[in-house]
Amino acid sequence: MSFIELHEGCPPGGKVVTGCLGPIGNYYTVFNTELKYLMPHFIFSLIFGVLVFLILGNNKTKIKLYVKIIISFVLIFFLLVYFFPNIVEY
Repeated sequence: MSFIELHEGCPPGGKVVTGCLGPIGNYYTVFNTELKYLMPHFIFSLIFGVLVFLILGNNKTKIKLYVKIIISFVLIFFLLVYFFPNIVEY
């Protein structure tokens, strides 16, 4: 299972290729799930990320702003994608 990966999809233009199932054109996946199916994970990471950002912002520690953003949004998104995967059948 790769972290972020580029896949080659079916050829565009309606060409029929034997054994080609899936999206048309190249697409990226995060933990083998296509990005367009990860919107619920993104929304929940924004909600929980804002909460974590506010909690880290109230501390008296000298954490830089970009570190708070990385921890609160990006890390939560990848943890949600990893622990709650989507299974898509074509």
